[in-house]
Amino acid sequence: MGCCYSRNTFGAKYDLGKNIGSGHFADVFVCTKKSNKCQYAVKIINKKHLVNTALLEDEVEILKRVGEHENILTLEETFDSKEEFYLVTEYCAGGDLFSRIVEMGSSSEKDCSNIMKQLVSAIHHIHDCGVTHRDLKPENILLTSNNKEAIIKVADFGLSKIKHEGDKVMRTVCGTWAYCAPEVIKRESYNYLVDNWTLGILMFVILAGYHPFDMYGDAPEAMLMKKIEAVQYDFDDDAWDDVSSHAKKIIQNLLQKDPSKRMSTQEFLKTDWANGRCKMNTKANERALQNLSKLVELRKKIKVTFLTTKMVGKFKAKLKTHKSSLPQPAKKSAWNGVVPAKS
Repeated sequence: MGCCYSRNTFGAKYDLGKNIGSGHFADVFVCTKKSNKCQYAVKIINKKHLVNTALLEDEVEILKRVGEHENILTLEETFDSKEEFYLVTEYCAGGDLFSRIVEMGSSSEKDCSNIMKQLVSAIHHIHDCGVTHRDLKPENILLTSNNKEAIIKVADFGLSKIKHEGDKVMRTVCGTWAYCAPEVIKRESYNYLVDNWTLGILMFVILAGYHPFDMYGDAPEAMLMKKIEAVQYDFDDDAWDDVSSHAKKIIQNLLQKDPSKRMSTQEFLKTDWANGRCKMNTKANERALQNLSKLVELRKKIKVTFLTTKMVGKFKAKLKTHKSSLPQPAKKSAWNGVVPAKS
């Protein structure tokens, strides 16, 4: 179904359900369409938190532009009110990728190959549409259902950038530090190949269950950024013992400090590994599952800290109390430290 702007109120067409996500500028809920009882997801953006309304317009335009792909979240329609903006999309009942892998209790190199082929296919399409995602991370990779055959969906284009005529590079520092490319961290100009770097990070985590530059998920932000800039990682953990050399080589080709040397999405999609033409392990990687379980638990703790901080902020605003009279937010982690895009 195509998307459209509507002056009708959201509540006239949908019943709002449970909250399934919360961010710096928006909350995401399940909603049910009254006419057919089908479930969708709705991202509700509070306008008073918007620094630049053009970003919202860009997100809608991007969703329209890239939505015709089976591995990208489909925009259904939009609603605009005085205080809020609503983006209604298809609902992915399977949740995010990493959590789902842990819940299933099974993940092999063969499974990773299937996941990565879908993910890279989506990013290849996004880039072909002149868009750079800029915020690829586990929370933005969703599954359509809880079934083993569920399809991957790339979501959340809030920090994405459309390439306009004459544009060659981007300069805005944005995204989540743990998944940012070296050139973004160093505040250098960059292009769409920052997404390819993040694909390498995600492939590494799916195969081994830990972040290549932060094995235990507790590295201080400065140390994490230093390791990313130096491209300092290895395959020494036991989780890599039965992973093929083909997979390791692809990761090495994606995690290239020089963007011009990074593997392209087209090159990835032609590899023997992505197309099942080479030998790879089909058994569950127990060590990787143990590592990933710890990572998912860490993300849950970070989410609780973020939500607590957000509620404290709302409480302070409501009571109009002095900043010093209330508890200060917990220390920000590099795993959820997002720098909002300005352009």
